[in-house]
Amino acid sequence: MCFSRNKDLLSQWRGYADDGKGVAIGFSRKALEGFLGNRQHIDLVDVFYGTPTAVLEERTASIVKKYFQISRKYDQNLLQIEGHMKNVCEAFVCHYFLNDGLKYKKSDFREEEEVRLMLRVPPQEFGELTQESNETFIDRLQSDINPLRVIYDFIPKGNKVVSYYDIYFGGKEIDPCITHEFIKEIVIGPKADISIPEMAHILRSKKGLNIPAQNITKSGASYR
Repeated sequence: MCFSRNKDLLSQWRGYADDGKGVAIGFSRKALEGFLGNRQHIDLVDVFYGTPTAVLEERTASIVKKYFQISRKYDQNLLQIEGHMKNVCEAFVCHYFLNDGLKYKKSDFREEEEVRLMLRVPPQEFGELTQESNETFIDRLQSDINPLRVIYDFIPKGNKVVSYYDIYFGGKEIDPCITHEFIKEIVIGPKADISIPEMAHILRSKKGLNIPAQNITKSGASYR
């Protein structure tokens, strides 16, 4: 799940808010981090823009050192060394490329100032996703993020269907207090035809959100 630290960026309005006719929801990072701080399967991270050369070199050096220390224990038994090397390399690929790798983007995207909410899927869950293994992971994830709710679903995207985990951050059906902690601001898009009082009324009546009028603003972005 992707956020931006920039609440009023024209490229974001065009790309993610129905060409400026939507709204930007301002979440409290402090509240999110406070809730997610000790969760096993979910994490909130800043995206790093550029090539992660230094990080990759550090991780690779750590893996090589670990492999060397393991190999010295087995009196040059090549089969044992090969088996342990395979395990170490698999752990490296899973933890770095499939988890940590999601923290990096090309520097061309720097203006997005992106923050990502990521699921940390255990290495043993990678590979072929069976119904049984997925249900097991969902059960563990649900236990980890209570009282939030999670469902597994599918959505059409272009010419294909993709799966996703949907996490409910509060609302009337869970605990309105959570929603009040997380959501602190609304920015109305530059092309959205709705007034601040109308937006405040919708939020109160449909979502139980009492966001002060001063925390609901109109975008200052211009299309000209």
